[in-house]
Amino acid sequence: MGHPDDVTAASVTAKQALCQMTDREIPSTPQNYTVWYVSGRQPDLFRAIDKMVAEGVSFDHLKHAELFEVFFSSPWKALTSKKRASKSTLF
Repeated sequence: MGHPDDVTAASVTAKQALCQMTDREIPSTPQNYTVWYVSGRQPDLFRAIDKMVAEGVSFDHLKHAELFEVFFSSPWKALTSKKRASKSTLF
């Protein structure tokens, strides 16, 4: 596969994200889709999701909102959110 931003690579990543979401019965909202699409390209996010899967965590709207906040908000907000999240059951 080529550069992650080429059409073929992006299409494969998009299909994988939708497949994973469908398998887990996660609604394909823009926020949820962003979390799952980018998880294939962002190691910290991938590890957080992988750990949640291993622990059998349910991917409800609150968990997705928390993942989105931690990984996609402003750098300052993300830093403070990561500190909060490290104290929660998310990670």
